[in-house]
Amino acid sequence: MRPEHPEQIVQATLDKYARYINAGLAKLYRFADVMTTEWEASGAVIRDIYGKEYLDCSGGPAVFNVGHRHPRVIAAVQEQLDRMPMSVRAMPRQGEADLAELLAQVTPGDLQYTFFANSGAEANEGALKLARLATGRTEFVAAEGAFHGKTMGALSASGRDTYKTPFQPLVPGFHHVPFGDIDAMDRAVTTHTAAVILEPIQGENGVIIPPDTYLPAVREICTRRGALLILDEVQTGLARTGRMFACEHWGVVPDILTMAKGRDRDDSSHSRRAPGRTRRRTRGIPAGPPDRGGPTALRDYPAGPRQGVVAGHGVYGSRPRAAHNSRSVAARCHRVLQPQ
Repeated sequence: MRPEHPEQIVQATLDKYARYINAGLAKLYRFADVMTTEWEASGAVIRDIYGKEYLDCSGGPAVFNVGHRHPRVIAAVQEQLDRMPMSVRAMPRQGEADLAELLAQVTPGDLQYTFFANSGAEANEGALKLARLATGRTEFVAAEGAFHGKTMGALSASGRDTYKTPFQPLVPGFHHVPFGDIDAMDRAVTTHTAAVILEPIQGENGVIIPPDTYLPAVREICTRRGALLILDEVQTGLARTGRMFACEHWGVVPDILTMAKGRDRDDSSHSRRAPGRTRRRTRGIPAGPPDRGGPTALRDYPAGPRQGVVAGHGVYGSRPRAAHNSRSVAARCHRVLQPQ
């Protein structure tokens, strides 16, 4: 049901944008004659407050892989709301365990462990920190034109000056090379490099697909130099390129894989994978901090992945490179947790 006086709501909304959110954005909406508000959505169709229909060709912010308000997702969320809308985080959570198991089944190679977070940027932040912890190194190699998020670490990894310049100086230790240039990558990765972070296909830079030899070569360079390979599949993962993950087109398995957005629901949980140094791999997926992203956030996941769609917002996972490194990380964590 739409309101009786939509014009008043539109004007009030734009006035509040100007006063409380972003005056420039409010001016842009008015300049572009976007004198309406979004109101409801179903499948691929969005309706504004006047009832006008729009075809959503981007799945919202690249989130709704199965469309807006898919009946199975709504039913799963409603079921969890009726039982327990928020986790107390003091006991094991079945939905979280089920989702982590499903992710282990659909992700490439032997990625195994999942860490849950809140967004794609946070997933990438966790991946960068994990790479430092696992390797003891502090430098990273990324690609020119890349986009990994707008938090400080993810922004430092990004290769787009438009976003970075206003916030300089950023986190030190990041080196950027042309995307698709194997020789430049080989020169940039050294024994000081903790990880290489790449999008398998660059998204915001214009959907740039690398040469077929590129990702396999980067994988070999990382292995040879003892660096981890982080693949950011926030925009390419979850079946959006025809494979569950874009890296599968080239047969490449990363040490850490981050994902987000395509979980077909309206929260902002993301997951990321954790790195390791054995032939087993670990995955990390963010679904909420201790005080958020509880059962309701997780309940809609199990239905999706069995049909080739992971209903989640973000994930990161990693590949343990060696039992030795895994024990080293555990020892460091143990020391951190010891009372002084």
